[in-house]
Amino acid sequence: MPEIKFSVSPFGAPTIEVEGITLQRFGAYNDEEVTLIVATNTQVGPISKGPGIQVGHVVMTPTPPADQQYTFKKGSKEEHTITANGNTYSVKFLEAGEEFVIPVSTTQKFRFYRFQVEKQ
Repeated sequence: MPEIKFSVSPFGAPTIEVEGITLQRFGAYNDEEVTLIVATNTQVGPISKGPGIQVGHVVMTPTPPADQQYTFKKGSKEEHTITANGNTYSVKFLEAGEEFVIPVSTTQKFRFYRFQVEKQ
């Protein structure tokens, strides 16, 4: 089962595509809670790779539908079953924490959220 990590830093991607579903960190977040949306309003283009760099093309339209927003809370709502693009996925909230993001900062920590995504 693939794991994904959203890093709330200048280099952290707010949108991640995994197992045929595109998820986006959305709205407010804190130590215990984060909201993801199924980004059906997002088109991810090809990714160009070079030495030590990847550049992707993403086009998003605003205001996702409310029924595609999922709030994950540590200790209570850690897992959601999501249906998108004709598939069903199990998305599990694994961890929230803070980390240094090199080369951005060695003094400031940035928040991150890890999830496990399984296509059923």
